[in-house]
Amino acid sequence: MPLPTHPSNSQPPPPFPTLPQGNVPVHFPPNAMWALQRLEVEVNHASYEASLYGPLCAMFTVVFPVHQQFLVKPQACIRKADNGNLRHRRPAFDSYGRRVAKSALIYPDFVVCRGHAQPSRDIAILVVEVKLKDENFEAAMNQLDRYLTSMTRNRPAPLANVPIFGMLVQGPSTTLVKTLPGVFETIDTVETSGPQLFSFLCQISAYSLYHWPNH
Repeated sequence: MPLPTHPSNSQPPPPFPTLPQGNVPVHFPPNAMWALQRLEVEVNHASYEASLYGPLCAMFTVVFPVHQQFLVKPQACIRKADNGNLRHRRPAFDSYGRRVAKSALIYPDFVVCRGHAQPSRDIAILVVEVKLKDENFEAAMNQLDRYLTSMTRNRPAPLANVPIFGMLVQGPSTTLVKTLPGVFETIDTVETSGPQLFSFLCQISAYSLYHWPNH
């Protein structure tokens, strides 16, 4: 799938992101192909999670570029949602417009969002957790579930039913999920450096550009 561009009024809406099947061509920019090649090496041989951060961040910034108003947040801080019981305290809001507690911090490895110059107006679209290939899969999925569950709570009303996608990168394999309040659905597991994942991320980017073009 080609990299997304800004939509025009004449373009039909892109389909909801789905995992492509069969042979998928990769339209990665030639001058950035080295980063994809580096990722392919690291997912199979890395001894530390941090070895994957750079190549993954490079891929995210290609698919979700800043000039299209995307923001890739490494080690993003997520505060747990405030249920509103602490009425004697001044309410706090995070960069996604969620009412949150001032403590209880959690840190996924990446959050990709539609960014905004004004605080509290970012729209989270993707949460990423990175593990090595030999780490416990169930524990890692539970960790990703906690991040996504927190992110879907107390969202502004227009975003309440907008899904947030999740990625569990576990060495050469990546498990993709989508989530809504009370829903955590596994999509599939694909190769971390393969064309299916890249195409799926491009679909998320195009879908977000269409629905929030002037965010």
